[in-house]
Amino acid sequence: MCGLTKAAVAAFERLPSRDYRNTAMSKRTTCVSWCCIVWALATCPAAATTITVGPYVPSATSSFLVPIVVSGATNLTAFSFDLAYDAAAFSIATNCDPFGDPSCDFVTGPVTPGGFHAGASFPALFVPGFILLDGGGAQTGRLLAVAGAWQDFTPAPSGDGVLAFVEFLAVPGASPGSPIVVTDAFIGSVPEPAIDLLLVAALGPLLMIRRRRTAAATRTLSLFPLTPPEGAFR
Repeated sequence: MCGLTKAAVAAFERLPSRDYRNTAMSKRTTCVSWCCIVWALATCPAAATTITVGPYVPSATSSFLVPIVVSGATNLTAFSFDLAYDAAAFSIATNCDPFGDPSCDFVTGPVTPGGFHAGASFPALFVPGFILLDGGGAQTGRLLAVAGAWQDFTPAPSGDGVLAFVEFLAVPGASPGSPIVVTDAFIGSVPEPAIDLLLVAALGPLLMIRRRRTAAATRTLSLFPLTPPEGAFR
């Protein structure tokens, strides 16, 4: 159970006891809590899905590519991650040439999309993130908020594959064994039809309560007509 689901379940457990659940307020709270639980269950990422750094070979003489791979994905509709590296050993190749370097993109530069979301009728969304710099403009060893989203018809791709490539340069004289790791990864694996069914199931009771309250208000108005009786002001 992911953190969102735990929080929603905890909120539901704080509801009043059964003796007090006939009030309008408690009914609204119950329905809202159920909606939160359903939304949290639907949006929790699969525990078996991981985003990691794939195999790469660092080079001291030229740039090299670091693949970011996903494993065990099921209907991967969205992802995001940060990247941490030793800025004393490596730097992201921000000065790459998109015209002469096949690993450098004219728009996204040294951070390019992988092939996991390729082949769609509508191109997948890809955000290359941004590199943290210090006050002097030097890299600090963090690449933040790299993200992508499937924009074609569902289901989205499943399985293993490359989400992105990051082009690095080795700092002269530095140790080539310094790690490059993925941090703060998010995986959105949400089957769209399942979400629709779950939300309908969650919102159904809320709509029924609203309908009953509307009917009750209508009956109340019928007991107190707004039109005065004939001859009341004579």
